[in-house]
Amino acid sequence: MKQIAKSIKGEANMLFSQPSTKKVEDLARLSFQTTPVYIDVDDGRTKVTNKGLQRGYCVVPSAKESVLLYSFLKKNLTKKVMVFFSSCNSVK
Repeated sequence: MKQIAKSIKGEANMLFSQPSTKKVEDLARLSFQTTPVYIDVDDGRTKVTNKGLQRGYCVVPSAKESVLLYSFLKKNLTKKVMVFFSSCNSVK
């Protein structure tokens, strides 16, 4: 981990973790040159999901991923959309 942290010095780095454990805090201390900013979404509410938010997923053959994603985004131009990929290699 120390070798990886040394190789990315000077780059913009973000660390997302749920839950935040002692090991994650140690990794953050090792990885970041400045004090990291912690953002916590748990403010005591029982529901934190926006009422109008719609969640969904789609499993498609890899040959059709790009076409399906393009058509989905084109149909939802006026909406806020978040897309997750399984790896950095999936993002072109």
